[in-house]
Amino acid sequence: MKWLAVGGAVVVLAGVAYWTLGRGGPTVVPFAKVSRGRLVSTLGTNARIEPLEWAVVRAPAAGKLATLTIALGDTVRAGQAVGAMDAEAARAAVVQAEAALEQARAALAAAERGPARQLVAEVDGELATARVEADQARRRVKNLEALAAAQAATRLELEQAKDRAAVAEARVEALAKRRSTLETDRAAVDSARARVKEAGSVLAVARAALAKTAVVSPMAGTVYSLEVKPGAVLENGAAIAEVGKLEELRAVVAVDE
Repeated sequence: MKWLAVGGAVVVLAGVAYWTLGRGGPTVVPFAKVSRGRLVSTLGTNARIEPLEWAVVRAPAAGKLATLTIALGDTVRAGQAVGAMDAEAARAAVVQAEAALEQARAALAAAERGPARQLVAEVDGELATARVEADQARRRVKNLEALAAAQAATRLELEQAKDRAAVAEARVEALAKRRSTLETDRAAVDSARARVKEAGSVLAVARAALAKTAVVSPMAGTVYSLEVKPGAVLENGAAIAEVGKLEELRAVVAVDE
């Protein structure tokens, strides 16, 4: 039985082979010759062409863009003024600060025309003399008081000495007040000078604010992008234009993951 089963299997295989080869001839297997080459793959996406070296022209302060003197393709220098923000308020502040400075200078000139140095020196000399005389008068009174107690001086002499001492003290007080007035005038000069300095500082700040209304290019190059137009209200630092060197460009490609 075992040999019978093997023989039957051989017969079946032979029949299948005959049927296959007899119908279509030999089996054709496709093949190709292997060679080296470049694998090319195409991907559709978006890209931005921009210079390798570029910078943004920005608003120097918040406000309305009053003027813009550049157009696409224009060549600009580094630091060149290419526009200006609305400077009406800044100009008004400068005018006001200039007027305040002139007033402060006039007040200083008037204060400096106060008492002359010679007058101050004269009053100082008179005051020193009056103080010496007043001190002598006080000593004279004390001496006469001692003499009057010993009945070596009359009451009239003592009263006259006291009167002279009172007059000397009054003269010292009057001269001291006059000297104080002169000191007040000197203080007025110092105060006026301080006001001039303060007004000058305010003017410097106002002029700096006016200068900041100018829109300048941060680098030399070609204007290749304009973001806004005159009349636009901008935030401080908002982009106005883009400037770059167009000799060397690069493509910034967005690729989806």
